[in-house]
Amino acid sequence: MTYTREQILAMEPGRELDKIVSEHVTKYQSLTTHLNADGTFGYLPNYSTDIAAAWDLLKEINEKGLVWRIEGARVSVFDPYVGSPADDGSLVHYEIIGSGIADTICKAALLAVLDL
Repeated sequence: MTYTREQILAMEPGRELDKIVSEHVTKYQSLTTHLNADGTFGYLPNYSTDIAAAWDLLKEINEKGLVWRIEGARVSVFDPYVGSPADDGSLVHYEIIGSGIADTICKAALLAVLDL
């Protein structure tokens, strides 16, 4: 499925967002047939609700050649070959200001990887 920027930004923290992050950012696919109570298969990290899992997601972002920056509730993900994001927003990058840091990291990572 393809997503728009608006759809990603409107997503609530939870298993659906975790699944989308897993599919598009980490490319993780469970090979088990064990069905979890929430309808997922196998182990799916709680990226959008657990800061430790979200931190692992930032490691994945680094492996893709992207750089991230966190300032308070603001998460930026950008391509270092273009440059770091300017405070005035003049550089194209993926930045989100959210209420929860874990789901904000997820959304910024998705926007960057999907180039939205």
